[in-house]
Amino acid sequence: MTSRSLIAVLRSCFLRAATLLVLVRGDCAAQSIAAPVDVHLPLLSKVIEYDRTFRKKINKVVKLGVIYQKSWRPSAAVFDELLSVTSGASFTVCGFPVQVVPIDVSDDADVRELLGKYVVDLVYLAPVRGVSMEDIESASEEQHFRTITGVPRYVEDAIAIGIDLRNDRPVIVINLTAARACGADLSAQVLRLARVVE
Repeated sequence: MTSRSLIAVLRSCFLRAATLLVLVRGDCAAQSIAAPVDVHLPLLSKVIEYDRTFRKKINKVVKLGVIYQKSWRPSAAVFDELLSVTSGASFTVCGFPVQVVPIDVSDDADVRELLGKYVVDLVYLAPVRGVSMEDIESASEEQHFRTITGVPRYVEDAIAIGIDLRNDRPVIVINLTAARACGADLSAQVLRLARVVE
C-alpha cells in the first residue's frame, strides 16, 4: 500500500467519521473512543500493513485478542461493535482473515496473567477501568503481539497504535517506544502521516 492509498483511506474515514460523530458524539465521549469502531478499526488494520515484520508471524489467520470488560456497559458495547465489524468476510488484516479472541478483564482480573493464557498476534484494547497499561505493555514485549486501540489516551500510556480525531479528521497516533518494544517495524511512510509519541 502506498502513502497515497493510506491518504485515500484516511479521507474516506474522515467523511464517515464526520457523519457518524454527529449521530453518536455523546455516546463516543462516554466510551472514550475518538471515532466509531467501524471507522477506526479498518484504519488500524491498514496501519498494521505498514509493520514490515507483522505479516511474517501470521499463520493463516490473525488472532485478534480483545481486552474488554463485559460487566462495564461502554466497554461491552465497543466489543459488540468490534464483533460486528470483524464478522464480515471483507474485514482482513494484511490479507488474512481475523479470529477474535475475547479477553474479559472484569472482576479485577490480572490482565498480564490472562494474556499469558492466549496466543494472539494483535490485541485491541477497548475502553476499560482499572487495568494496568504497563502490564499490557510488558505482555506485549514478552509475547510480541501488537497493540491497537480506539482510545487515544491509551497510546500516550503504552499502547502502540491508536486513532484520534483532529478537527473531526482521523489521525493515526503511534507510541514509537511501545511499537518497537513489541517487535513492530513501522515504515517511514506511516510514521510521516502519524502523530508520534515516545
